[in-house]
Amino acid sequence: MRMVANKPDSIELNIRQAADLMRSLSNPNRLMIACALVEGEQSVSELEDKLGIKQPILSQQLADLREAGVVQARRVLQVRIYSVADAKAGHLIAALHQIFCEDSHLSVPFKIPVRTKASVQAAVFAQVARRSGK
Repeated sequence: MRMVANKPDSIELNIRQAADLMRSLSNPNRLMIACALVEGEQSVSELEDKLGIKQPILSQQLADLREAGVVQARRVLQVRIYSVADAKAGHLIAALHQIFCEDSHLSVPFKIPVRTKASVQAAVFAQVARRSGK
């Protein structure tokens, strides 16, 4: 019984974490940076060349992503190398990257169910039949 009582708190925490993650990716520059880092770790100069974001803006956006726990940095001599820090963030960014950045002819990993009037009527009929015991 105690586990059931804790479950809503756990769900609420997960939802807050997801909302925070999506908020941190809501800026187009931050999302572009995160998408680039999903492809592999990169230095600031590589990101600047690849994305066309000027260094001061890039540094600010990277600092925001670092503070949010989305990316991490390591030093190699005088160069900072950035990568995605959180697996959950990586999965979400990879999914967004696949949906919006890759070839549109790729198959989507899930199907959105299409409900026709006939399928809705059949579902209602089946439910009524179950309730009446037929």
